[in-house]
Amino acid sequence: MGETAITVPPFDADWFEVQKRKAKAKFEKLDQELNVYRCNSIKESIRRGFLYLGEHHLEMGELSKAYKCASKAIQHCCDKTTMLSAQLTFIKLCIYTQRWSEVISVSEAAIATIESENERSRSLMPYLGKLYAAKGIAYLCEGEFKKSAHAFLKVDIENFLFPENDVLKEKMASKCDAEQLEEISKERKLMEENLIVREILQTYIDCQYKKLFSLLDSIRTHLSIDVYIEPHVNSLYMRIRNRSFAQFLYPYSSVSMQTMASTFDTSVEEIERQLILLIEAGYITDRVIDSIDKYIYMRKPDPRHVLSQKADIQLRKLRRLVETTVIRNLIHRTNIAFKSEEPLMDRRRNHCE
Repeated sequence: MGETAITVPPFDADWFEVQKRKAKAKFEKLDQELNVYRCNSIKESIRRGFLYLGEHHLEMGELSKAYKCASKAIQHCCDKTTMLSAQLTFIKLCIYTQRWSEVISVSEAAIATIESENERSRSLMPYLGKLYAAKGIAYLCEGEFKKSAHAFLKVDIENFLFPENDVLKEKMASKCDAEQLEEISKERKLMEENLIVREILQTYIDCQYKKLFSLLDSIRTHLSIDVYIEPHVNSLYMRIRNRSFAQFLYPYSSVSMQTMASTFDTSVEEIERQLILLIEAGYITDRVIDSIDKYIYMRKPDPRHVLSQKADIQLRKLRRLVETTVIRNLIHRTNIAFKSEEPLMDRRRNHCE
């Protein structure tokens, strides 16, 4: 199949110059208004001036200047509502510039402001879902999948235009941590927004690994379109596969690699290679591979070795006790000692005597 040629239109220098002059004139107007607001010393006017100037810089693609304006707008807020609005704008700029640590810190401060209210004001509640979503994205981009899942779990799904995107991020992050599975199944009904995600989660719980990986492959393209989760797709898939291996081996004292190959829909050689990597990485412990018979066994503890380890620990404790006792006696013989001062009541009693 031949590729369709894309014709790039020629550069319009006249249009570019016109837009450049308009942008310059708008900047000068906004900057002049901001200077007037500063002279009047009205905080709300100054905040709006920085906000409008930051929006102009954002339209022009000047992210660093827009970030500075959003940061200064926060410093001139008069009430909690305007503060939260300015913080959301600042968080948006931090996401654009990939300042994930600042996204987390500012979102946590804003969430604390909302939750500190004795009675949560309805006017502030719409901000809460956006703050948790931003926090979840920041943790996701930093590779903190467990914290990301916790943040996405607190998002009110009714506040979003495309809830399936939030569901996908939440489930992909949460499946990397088995502790989240019970919490998700009990507390959330987000799977209703995306049936395939619900099916993936159910197959993972039911240990239907062949179907699980088939479903994961079917949504891989959709996940790769997402700008935030795409860099972590391979890592997430690998973690899910590794956890599936560990989950499969958990109830068995010994199992054939042929059985595993049939369960995971792959070859025996690939199963053996992955098991070796997982054992070397310490992800799977107390397992021994029989490369001849193609079996993997649970390593039985040697009673003598266990007893030797316990004796070694006790010997180290005894040696430490003897050393400290000898040092204490030597210090006492040389009259080197640190004595605490007498209590106040004892000093008064001695003075009276």
